Amino acid sequence: MRKYVLCTYFDHRYILQGLALISSIREHNGHDPIWVLCMTDECHRVLASLKLVGVELVRPSEVELAYPDLVTAKGNRSVLEYYFTMTPHLIQYVFSRAVEASTVVYLDADLFFFDDINNAFDLVGDSPVAIVPHNFSRGRQAQARHGQFNVGWVSFNRSEEGQRTLKWWSDRCAEWCYDYVDEENDRFADQRYLDMFPQLSPGACVIRHPGMNLAPWNIASYRIEVTDGKLRVNGQPLIFFHYHGLKKAYGIFYCNSHRQFRAPYSPLIRNAIYRPYVQRLVALARELASEHRLDGVDKLKRGVRAKVGFLGHIKRLLLSVVRLADILQGRSIVVLGPRVI
Repeated sequence: MRKYVLCTYFDHRYILQGLALISSIREHNGHDPIWVLCMTDECHRVLASLKLVGVELVRPSEVELAYPDLVTAKGNRSVLEYYFTMTPHLIQYVFSRAVEASTVVYLDADLFFFDDINNAFDLVGDSPVAIVPHNFSRGRQAQARHGQFNVGWVSFNRSEEGQRTLKWWSDRCAEWCYDYVDEENDRFADQRYLDMFPQLSPGACVIRHPGMNLAPWNIASYRIEVTDGKLRVNGQPLIFFHYHGLKKAYGIFYCNSHRQFRAPYSPLIRNAIYRPYVQRLVALARELASEHRLDGVDKLKRGVRAKVGFLGHIKRLLLSVVRLADILQGRSIVVLGPRVI
């Protein structure tokens, strides 16, 4: 019998998304252990205080002790790039500690499940490796320079083939894992390495279910509808959505990244996909504020902005203008007190 163990990582700036992911898994028949790599002490403190059932907490120092190459890597890349470097190492670490696991699944923290997670496991089956293509919408194929596959869901089993592929990925990320496209060597962060998986693992499963990893970059390709009270993508259940680029703006707005990908944002997408997620984030923020004496989740984010140069400030200004345009055009979710509208 297959035994799945899930893992993810995030810091205190992403704690609401991480908690939303965990709660959505539990609500959709996901009783498997979830290992969380807490990338900051504040994240570990808050999660430890919640005492979430079936959730194992890990500190970066524990993973670094197991894989000393990470210490060297940590000194020559940015914080975000180091987070990317951690992805395959976390999976390896979970395999080494969760001896009962036959398959370990890595999940990005900004996913949210709408359907039984076991339907996803059924698609993986006994595959040594399972990956999900981006399935970029028409006109967005140039984004493939970041990789044909998305790191949002990646799984490996304990077979020789699965472990060999995982080790190769881990070694490559320790060597090079930067936040820019290196065309000459076919590299981008931890993600473009996935393009090699079908060659490294002949038994690799490329999951083409349209409801696996629906996201702003591919949603324009599909028919979204609600049938019998269930969200469907081209007639198939929406298993999970990837909320890439969702940002809070001006205190009360949540703006998506659909403009960036020229993706539709219909009333159905807004009300059936984005509103439930924002409602969950808001509810979790209030819970943390009340139970852990935090003045709203924004308090967690103070003092963590990295220093940026002139171009960085220009980029932030342009992003603010884009978000303001989205707000004025109704392409956002508004939070007014207890109401999410």
